[in-house]
Amino acid sequence: MKPGTRAKRAPSEAPSLARFVLTKLGRLTSIPAHIQEKALRKNRLSVCLCVSLLALGLSSCGPASGPSSQIPSVVIAQASHSPSYASIYIAERKGFFVEEDLQVEFLRGGGGSKAVTILLSGDAQFALKTAEIVPVVQEKGIDLLTVQVITVGLPFQLIIRSDVAQTLRLNPNLTVKERLERVRGLTFATTSRGGASAIYTHYLLHTHGFEPQAHLDNVYMGSPQARKLAFQTGEAQLTTGGAENKSFLDSQLAMVLVDLLTEFPAIRDLPVHALHTRKQYAREFPDTVRKVIRALRRANQYIGDHPDETLLILQDVFAQQLEPDQVAALFETQVLPVLPQKHAMTQQQWDRLVEVAMTVGLLHNPLDTSEGIMWTNEFLDE
Repeated sequence: MKPGTRAKRAPSEAPSLARFVLTKLGRLTSIPAHIQEKALRKNRLSVCLCVSLLALGLSSCGPASGPSSQIPSVVIAQASHSPSYASIYIAERKGFFVEEDLQVEFLRGGGGSKAVTILLSGDAQFALKTAEIVPVVQEKGIDLLTVQVITVGLPFQLIIRSDVAQTLRLNPNLTVKERLERVRGLTFATTSRGGASAIYTHYLLHTHGFEPQAHLDNVYMGSPQARKLAFQTGEAQLTTGGAENKSFLDSQLAMVLVDLLTEFPAIRDLPVHALHTRKQYAREFPDTVRKVIRALRRANQYIGDHPDETLLILQDVFAQQLEPDQVAALFETQVLPVLPQKHAMTQQQWDRLVEVAMTVGLLHNPLDTSEGIMWTNEFLDE
């Protein structure tokens, strides 16, 4: 489906609790699947009835015996409510967590630091955030482990106001270094100093021989809305990707200065969005970790196999925040190109991630990137 296509609105999905209850009820009884699906489309009364029936069914089976009879309940803290985390929405909407016998609650928004803080406090068992945080907390001796990569490579575009680009005589025939040289002294707006867009833009400049703090006037706006406004008004002449990029480019307000995914091979294979947990939790509840990973892997597989259906779901998820064509553009540019072809991580990927963190000043000392320290494939069923 083309990015500008307005897809049909996906039918609203039942709440995850309702789907969980009906799935369990179907296993305890002989209710056919099509009857369960009809119930999922009914009102809250149907859900309440199912809860009551399930309770009766469970009580008639006698008391539970041992931990294996309990349904794991987990909380996932998610850095932002963004299509970049498409796999989590697909796993939720398609019932993949339920099919793994998991009850999952989501805490969304607030940024990556908040998601990690919630995880480390024990109020969540997992966090979804970009992976550059892991070496930083590892250097401080904090218990954090990446157990699955969700996206690989950074689908960011560094964009520049078209009027400024014209004045500087920028064009795609120039090398990346030549283009970066010509933007010296411009104001670069990003959300936060420690955000992925700032980190990888600074790494891009370092790699091409420029000192980011001296080469650009870096301003940290605090929110995507403030960053957008600064770019629109001309307070900033450079910024990085977001849902508004399509409107900027379509209106000719901006042009792409550098497409990091296609023009910057150094970050093409980096683990970016990832699932993290605490090492202690992974040791104590390995089966639950495997269940969450399996659900997300199934979601990524579904996205690759059914992109049109996935887009419909995402447009429904973000109906209150984004226009359908914005969701489509983000899906085409920031989800599909970075789906991992292999779910197993490598030490080479983490060597590069540590190099990035060292280069931009997030780390002060090299770290051991051997498996089991910051990352592991132990819980992948491969």
